[in-house]
Amino acid sequence: MVANKTEEHNNPLINKNIIVDELKQHLNSMFNFASNVPYKKNHLLPLIQASKSLIGLNLDNPPRNLLKWLEQYFKGFEPNHQLLEYLNDEEKHNILSIQHLEELIINKMTKESRKYLYHLLKVADSRHIMEAILELSLQFSTASTLFCWSAFKSILFIDNAIGIISLSMDCLEKNNQGKDANQNLRDDFYFYCHYHQMIKTEMVRFNKINPKLCNKMKSLKDVEKYFINIPEKLVTYIQKDGEKGLVHYLLELKINELSSENILLLDALRSAIRYSSNTENIFDYSIK
Repeated sequence: MVANKTEEHNNPLINKNIIVDELKQHLNSMFNFASNVPYKKNHLLPLIQASKSLIGLNLDNPPRNLLKWLEQYFKGFEPNHQLLEYLNDEEKHNILSIQHLEELIINKMTKESRKYLYHLLKVADSRHIMEAILELSLQFSTASTLFCWSAFKSILFIDNAIGIISLSMDCLEKNNQGKDANQNLRDDFYFYCHYHQMIKTEMVRFNKINPKLCNKMKSLKDVEKYFINIPEKLVTYIQKDGEKGLVHYLLELKINELSSENILLLDALRSAIRYSSNTENIFDYSIK
């Protein structure tokens, strides 16, 4: 028997599926918007990826404060990332390789690398290309690696792969090593948290990437100093309820209390809580 419209409206499962589908569409439009915003420091992409992960913690009660804040935050960006001159390139290549793309990026050959990427995407999987760029980012600043990690996760959810990969290449060319010691410490802490998810993510190039991830992890210094920047209330919530504590804390924040920094912090902590082997207390800092 087919359910009537009233029954469908009152069915919690159907209503939840509708909400989830609407959220997916909304986030997809945000990702596509971000992929067309020129790269700069504090780009939208990591923020949207972090928000997506946090929203996914509680689909039964998505954080509407976060969604409303994002809509306001978007107003400060323009989607005018230009790729058309590269997409019209008709140059023929007998052999295409990801390795050659890496060489072009390292040598900061911007125009040539974007043209080459356009041709490479015709024959290679975008995820594999993004893996290579993520691996390459481990030779650059921690900020660059974090951006490329967000891009790697984002590329699975949007159609504009060339826009996301091109932004990652722009990021590596600028190699944002901050002069602010506090900012560098923050980036190192975020990497410390996300590392736990990185090493448990399936990748074709994992055998090459893993040693570089471990070396970068070992190179971190003074990460424990960042713990003083985590609100005491948030620490209490996490120690009591783990991931659910993140949700409780997020839902209590007013829109004017939200910022890009506390959203990125919450997502970093989410990654550490979910993927760290030391799930009982992620605040026991140790690097082995």
